[in-house]
Amino acid sequence: MVIIKVSTPRQVFPMMKRHVILVFVVILIFTSGCASMRAVPLERSFWQDKGKRVGIAMALLPKPELDVQVTTTAMILGRSFLQTDDHQFGDYAVIMHETDGLRKAFDNIEAECFDNVRRLFIQELGTQGFDAFRVDQPVDVQTLPRFNGGSDALHACRDYRDVGTSAGADYLIVFDIRRYGAVCRYIDLNNYGVDVFVEPAAEMIDVSSNRVVWRTGAGYGSLSRLVDASCDRPDHIPIILDSLHDALDVAGQDLVKDFFSGKDALKP
Repeated sequence: MVIIKVSTPRQVFPMMKRHVILVFVVILIFTSGCASMRAVPLERSFWQDKGKRVGIAMALLPKPELDVQVTTTAMILGRSFLQTDDHQFGDYAVIMHETDGLRKAFDNIEAECFDNVRRLFIQELGTQGFDAFRVDQPVDVQTLPRFNGGSDALHACRDYRDVGTSAGADYLIVFDIRRYGAVCRYIDLNNYGVDVFVEPAAEMIDVSSNRVVWRTGAGYGSLSRLVDASCDRPDHIPIILDSLHDALDVAGQDLVKDFFSGKDALKP
């Protein structure tokens, strides 16, 4: 998926409006009965449930994004005129042509390396006496029914009980990626920078009650890395893809640290 963002002077006020709307939506989410965005620290009592079956699943992941951000010289240099729409359209056509190879490469990418986090969780949980196993079928979270059995923040908004029961799990850990991809930054027709980004998320559900035992939450930081490459050079595509894979791997390692960092069971 390619997202074109163009910054011109005439867009300043609409952008401010969007920011106000975004803040309102975030406030609405956190003040509503469904608090699926709130972080939940791992319950210490979980480590006493040795022998329990823990299913390790992946959510159905989105396709990576190629975000092309274009800033015009009219805004950078403070000129008093605006470029015509025809001129801008011509610029965008050139940029779209330049990034066509990278866009096609992103259409075929999968986040397999992020799946490595499941192996690490299974290994670590196994050493602590849990029966951890891989759930092969991706979880399409958006199609799960809403959970109506509890209104407090410790219950998931979506009902994971059937998924967990079908997998034979007592607990279900679901890893997700909200967004991931690359940002190509242009000033007019000049690509002056590129970075890759990953926004991971994860939660663990008690299958018997749909209660959240652990969740990273909305405040969980995204990972971003600058890449020494250019979006308009086909020979730099492998460099950008490798950087994205590395970022996904680091994001997975961070989830491992977040989950296991507070447990006394790993201490010698």
